[in-house]
Amino acid sequence: KRERDGAQGGQGSSKRARAPGYPALTVAPPNLRGLSRVGLGTLPLGVTYSQGGGRPSRAATLSLIHSALDQGVQLFDTADTYCEDESELHYLEYLLREALDSYDGPADLSRVLISTKGGMERQGTLPTSWRIGPCTTPHIYRAVRGSRQALGLKGPLPLWQLHHVPTDRGRYIALLQELARCRDQGQIGALGLCNASVDEIKDAQRHFGQVACVQNEFNVWKRTAERPYSYAAAASGRRVMSGVLDYCREQGIPFIAHGPLGGKQARDSRRRVGKDFPEVAQLAASRRVSPECLTLAWMLARWPHLLVIPGARTVAHVRDSQSAAQMVLTEQEVAALDTAFGKKG
Repeated sequence: KRERDGAQGGQGSSKRARAPGYPALTVAPPNLRGLSRVGLGTLPLGVTYSQGGGRPSRAATLSLIHSALDQGVQLFDTADTYCEDESELHYLEYLLREALDSYDGPADLSRVLISTKGGMERQGTLPTSWRIGPCTTPHIYRAVRGSRQALGLKGPLPLWQLHHVPTDRGRYIALLQELARCRDQGQIGALGLCNASVDEIKDAQRHFGQVACVQNEFNVWKRTAERPYSYAAAASGRRVMSGVLDYCREQGIPFIAHGPLGGKQARDSRRRVGKDFPEVAQLAASRRVSPECLTLAWMLARWPHLLVIPGARTVAHVRDSQSAAQMVLTEQEVAALDTAFGKKG
């Protein structure tokens, strides 16, 4: 079971407002430029869900990754803590390496990017059992070294993301300086930030340099990143998570939406696009696609600098998500979805 229950389907035949398929990113750091904008989030492959879902077997995971490559997935998002507990850190990284090593299909592996993360710690076996790591110099170096080893890299990690920004700004700035040294030593290539605010992105630009991407939760239920930046809240000393989408667009930073179909609350059935937004379900039926596929296509149409990394545990769900990259919505459809998603489900 994954973020959603998706049906497969083709596209409608109405007049299109643009050329078929949403283009790959063209304004982005080299390691993301040109990639398909629908990737695969691998968290569901590394953990056991609290409601109905043991972790997929090694064989099932390798098969699904191979199928994802066949379907055109180029961005695989993972982390050192996508595992059951601290005893098996880097579990998914090792499996991704094995999957690529054993793949014999048509995909061009030179166009595949594995983006990994570090900076969190596992506290238990549940998918939510994390805490922010100490982010000390030894901790970060162990994380980076462990990911390079798991992925079988002699060179730098192409894209390493800080999984969560430390709450102490002084510690965060010191960490950024350590990461700059990791880059200078050839251990990481590009740096991305996860769960970061505009102010934290600016700190990274000052103390590290170019930020390759920002990965925050963003979906039709949680749209904080889309709201305007609150200067009043920032002046009061509060952490401001709004304004990130606009800032990334202005700076040419790709924004990666994690949980684009509802994340954990979709997995335990508290969120469903078709149930919460009936008008979207009707439009999806008219296009003969799933509501989830239509939602992803709408997100790609609305924000050209955005990528999505829906999770999956079945080949059907991978295929359904990938079909969103090929859908093209008319201007009228985008406007109708704007209205539908603007309403409370």
